[in-house]
Amino acid sequence: MGYCNSGGTLESRHEDELDSLEAVTDHRELAVTAALEYCAEEEICPPQWVIQEASALLIKFLREQKSKNTGRTAGYIARYRQDHWDVERYYAVEEIRRIRSKFEDEIKLIREESKSLGRRFEKRLRELEKHLAWFQTHGTFESASMFLRGRDARASADTIKRSHREVKRRAGNGSTPNRYYTFDDRFLRKLDLPGINDLKPGNKFMRFWY
Repeated sequence: MGYCNSGGTLESRHEDELDSLEAVTDHRELAVTAALEYCAEEEICPPQWVIQEASALLIKFLREQKSKNTGRTAGYIARYRQDHWDVERYYAVEEIRRIRSKFEDEIKLIREESKSLGRRFEKRLRELEKHLAWFQTHGTFESASMFLRGRDARASADTIKRSHREVKRRAGNGSTPNRYYTFDDRFLRKLDLPGINDLKPGNKFMRFWY
Protein backbone atom coordinates (compact mmCIF):
# COMPACT_ATOMS: atom_id res chain seq x y z
CA MET A 1 0.00 0.00 0.00
CA GLY A 2 1.55 3.28 -1.11
CA TYR A 3 1.27 5.59 1.87
CA CYS A 4 3.11 8.91 1.93
CA ASN A 5 4.48 8.37 5.42
CA SER A 6 5.52 4.74 5.41
CA GLY A 7 8.14 2.40 6.69
CA GLY A 8 8.41 -0.81 8.71
CA THR A 9 5.98 -1.44 11.54
CA LEU A 10 4.47 2.03 11.05
CA GLU A 11 3.23 1.09 7.59
CA SER A 12 1.84 -2.18 8.91
CA ARG A 13 -0.09 -0.31 11.63
CA HIS A 14 -1.65 2.03 9.09
CA GLU A 15 -2.55 -0.86 6.85
CA ASP A 16 -4.25 -2.77 9.67
CA GLU A 17 -6.26 0.27 10.75
CA LEU A 18 -7.43 1.15 7.23
CA ASP A 19 -8.19 -2.48 6.36
CA SER A 20 -10.43 -2.72 9.43
CA LEU A 21 -12.30 0.43 8.39
CA GLU A 22 -12.64 -0.82 4.81
CA ALA A 23 -14.35 -3.96 6.15
CA VAL A 24 -17.08 -1.96 7.94
CA THR A 25 -20.39 -2.29 6.06
CA ASP A 26 -22.86 -0.72 8.51
CA HIS A 27 -22.56 3.04 9.06
CA ARG A 28 -20.46 3.15 5.92
CA GLU A 29 -20.46 6.95 5.79
CA LEU A 30 -18.83 7.10 9.22
CA ALA A 31 -16.28 4.44 8.31
CA VAL A 32 -15.22 6.35 5.19
CA THR A 33 -15.01 9.62 7.09
CA ALA A 34 -13.03 7.96 9.87
CA ALA A 35 -10.59 6.54 7.30
CA LEU A 36 -10.11 9.93 5.68
CA GLU A 37 -9.65 11.61 9.05
CA TYR A 38 -7.13 8.94 10.07
CA CYS A 39 -5.04 9.59 6.96
CA ALA A 40 -5.14 13.34 7.63
CA GLU A 41 -4.09 12.91 11.26
CA GLU A 42 -1.28 10.49 10.45
CA GLU A 43 -0.22 12.52 7.39
CA ILE A 44 -0.37 9.56 5.05
CA CYS A 45 -1.79 9.26 1.56
CA PRO A 46 -5.25 7.63 1.62
CA PRO A 47 -5.72 4.42 -0.36
CA GLN A 48 -7.83 4.56 -3.52
CA TRP A 49 -10.99 3.20 -1.87
CA VAL A 50 -10.95 6.07 0.64
CA ILE A 51 -10.51 8.67 -2.10
CA GLN A 52 -13.32 7.25 -4.24
CA GLU A 53 -15.83 6.74 -1.44
CA ALA A 54 -15.04 10.04 0.27
CA SER A 55 -15.50 11.86 -3.03
CA ALA A 56 -18.89 10.19 -3.59
CA LEU A 57 -19.88 10.95 0.00
CA LEU A 58 -19.04 14.64 -0.32
CA ILE A 59 -20.93 14.95 -3.60
CA LYS A 60 -23.95 13.25 -2.00
CA PHE A 61 -23.71 15.64 0.96
CA LEU A 62 -23.58 18.71 -1.28
CA ARG A 63 -26.52 17.56 -3.40
CA GLU A 64 -28.68 16.72 -0.41
CA GLN A 65 -27.73 19.72 1.69
CA LYS A 66 -30.81 21.59 2.80
CA SER A 67 -31.19 25.07 4.19
CA LYS A 68 -34.15 27.03 5.50
CA ASN A 69 -32.53 30.19 4.19
CA THR A 70 -32.31 31.42 0.62
CA GLY A 71 -29.97 33.55 -1.45
CA ARG A 72 -26.48 34.19 -0.08
CA THR A 73 -27.25 32.60 3.30
CA ALA A 74 -28.26 29.27 1.77
CA GLY A 75 -26.15 26.12 1.36
CA TYR A 76 -22.86 25.71 -0.46
CA ILE A 77 -24.36 24.91 -3.87
CA ALA A 78 -26.95 27.68 -3.63
CA ARG A 79 -24.23 30.20 -2.82
CA TYR A 80 -22.08 28.95 -5.70
CA ARG A 81 -25.06 29.23 -8.06
CA GLN A 82 -25.81 32.76 -6.85
CA ASP A 83 -22.20 33.88 -7.33
CA HIS A 84 -22.17 32.58 -10.89
CA TRP A 85 -25.47 34.25 -11.68
CA ASP A 86 -23.78 37.46 -10.55
CA VAL A 87 -20.93 36.78 -13.00
CA GLU A 88 -23.34 36.08 -15.87
CA ARG A 89 -25.10 39.35 -15.14
CA TYR A 90 -21.80 41.21 -14.95
CA TYR A 91 -20.75 39.97 -18.38
CA ALA A 92 -24.19 40.69 -19.83
CA VAL A 93 -23.78 44.33 -18.76
CA GLU A 94 -20.29 44.48 -20.22
CA GLU A 95 -21.55 42.98 -23.49
CA ILE A 96 -24.31 45.59 -23.73
CA ARG A 97 -21.73 48.31 -23.18
CA ARG A 98 -19.47 46.79 -25.81
CA ILE A 99 -22.27 46.71 -28.38
CA ARG A 100 -23.28 50.29 -27.60
CA SER A 101 -19.69 51.45 -27.90
CA LYS A 102 -19.38 49.66 -31.25
CA PHE A 103 -22.49 51.43 -32.56
CA GLU A 104 -21.23 54.81 -31.33
CA ASP A 105 -17.82 54.31 -32.96
CA GLU A 106 -19.33 53.23 -36.27
CA ILE A 107 -21.79 56.13 -36.28
CA LYS A 108 -18.96 58.56 -35.60
CA LEU A 109 -16.87 57.06 -38.39
CA ILE A 110 -19.68 57.22 -40.95
CA ARG A 111 -20.47 60.82 -40.06
CA GLU A 112 -16.83 61.86 -40.29
CA GLU A 113 -16.38 60.09 -43.63
CA SER A 114 -19.84 60.83 -45.03
CA LYS A 115 -18.53 62.74 -48.03
CA SER A 116 -16.15 60.01 -49.15
CA LEU A 117 -18.49 57.15 -48.28
CA GLY A 118 -21.41 58.53 -50.24
CA ARG A 119 -25.12 57.84 -49.91
CA ARG A 120 -24.71 54.06 -49.86
CA PHE A 121 -23.97 54.24 -46.10
CA GLU A 122 -27.03 56.35 -45.23
CA LYS A 123 -29.18 53.26 -44.64
CA ARG A 124 -26.55 51.75 -42.38
CA LEU A 125 -26.30 55.01 -40.44
CA ARG A 126 -30.07 55.11 -39.89
CA GLU A 127 -30.03 51.51 -38.66
CA LEU A 128 -27.21 52.20 -36.22
CA GLU A 129 -28.89 55.32 -34.89
CA LYS A 130 -32.12 53.36 -34.41
CA HIS A 131 -30.33 50.61 -32.48
CA LEU A 132 -28.43 53.11 -30.35
CA ALA A 133 -31.65 54.99 -29.56
CA TRP A 134 -33.18 51.68 -28.43
CA PHE A 135 -30.32 51.12 -25.96
CA GLN A 136 -30.55 54.70 -24.71
CA THR A 137 -34.29 54.33 -24.14
CA HIS A 138 -34.06 51.07 -22.21
CA GLY A 139 -30.80 51.71 -20.36
CA THR A 140 -27.84 49.40 -19.86
CA PHE A 141 -29.21 47.25 -17.04
CA GLU A 142 -32.67 46.78 -18.52
CA SER A 143 -31.03 45.84 -21.82
CA ALA A 144 -28.85 43.31 -19.96
CA SER A 145 -31.98 41.85 -18.37
CA MET A 146 -33.49 41.35 -21.82
CA PHE A 147 -30.19 39.91 -23.06
CA LEU A 148 -30.41 37.21 -20.35
CA ARG A 149 -34.00 36.25 -21.15
CA GLY A 150 -34.31 32.46 -21.13
CA ARG A 151 -31.37 31.96 -18.76
CA ASP A 152 -31.46 31.19 -15.04
CA ALA A 153 -29.45 34.35 -14.33
CA ARG A 154 -32.24 36.54 -15.75
CA ALA A 155 -33.28 39.19 -13.22
CA SER A 156 -34.67 42.70 -12.97
CA ALA A 157 -32.58 45.70 -13.98
CA ASP A 158 -32.04 46.61 -10.31
CA THR A 159 -30.84 43.11 -9.43
CA ILE A 160 -28.47 43.05 -12.39
CA LYS A 161 -27.10 46.42 -11.31
CA ARG A 162 -26.42 45.07 -7.81
CA SER A 163 -24.76 41.93 -9.19
CA HIS A 164 -22.55 43.99 -11.49
CA ARG A 165 -21.52 46.24 -8.63
CA GLU A 166 -20.74 43.28 -6.34
CA VAL A 167 -18.57 41.48 -8.89
CA LYS A 168 -16.70 44.67 -9.69
CA ARG A 169 -16.19 45.46 -6.00
CA ARG A 170 -14.88 41.99 -5.17
CA ALA A 171 -12.51 41.93 -8.12
CA GLY A 172 -11.16 45.41 -7.46
CA ASN A 173 -8.28 46.14 -9.81
CA GLY A 174 -7.17 42.54 -9.88
CA SER A 175 -8.32 39.33 -11.51
CA THR A 176 -11.61 37.56 -10.86
CA PRO A 177 -11.84 36.38 -7.21
CA ASN A 178 -11.68 32.68 -6.36
CA ARG A 179 -15.37 32.70 -5.45
CA TYR A 180 -16.13 32.97 -9.18
CA TYR A 181 -13.93 30.02 -10.14
CA THR A 182 -15.69 27.81 -12.69
CA PHE A 183 -15.35 24.10 -11.99
CA ASP A 184 -15.13 21.36 -14.60
CA ASP A 185 -18.41 20.56 -16.38
CA ARG A 186 -18.16 16.87 -15.46
CA PHE A 187 -17.93 17.71 -11.75
CA LEU A 188 -20.73 20.30 -11.86
CA ARG A 189 -23.12 17.85 -13.51
CA LYS A 190 -22.60 15.45 -10.59
CA LEU A 191 -23.90 18.24 -8.35
CA ASP A 192 -26.91 18.80 -10.64
CA LEU A 193 -25.44 22.11 -11.75
CA PRO A 194 -25.09 23.16 -15.39
CA GLY A 195 -21.60 23.33 -16.81
CA ILE A 196 -20.43 26.06 -19.15
CA ASN A 197 -21.51 23.99 -22.16
CA ASP A 198 -24.93 23.37 -20.60
CA LEU A 199 -25.97 27.00 -20.13
CA LYS A 200 -29.13 28.07 -21.89
CA PRO A 201 -28.47 30.29 -24.91
CA GLY A 202 -30.47 33.26 -23.67
CA ASN A 203 -31.89 35.93 -25.96
CA LYS A 204 -30.54 35.79 -29.50
CA PHE A 205 -31.83 39.18 -30.63
CA MET A 206 -28.49 40.88 -29.89
CA ARG A 207 -26.63 38.64 -32.35
CA PHE A 208 -28.11 40.43 -35.31
CA TRP A 209 -26.68 43.75 -34.17
CA TYR A 210 -22.94 43.19 -34.31
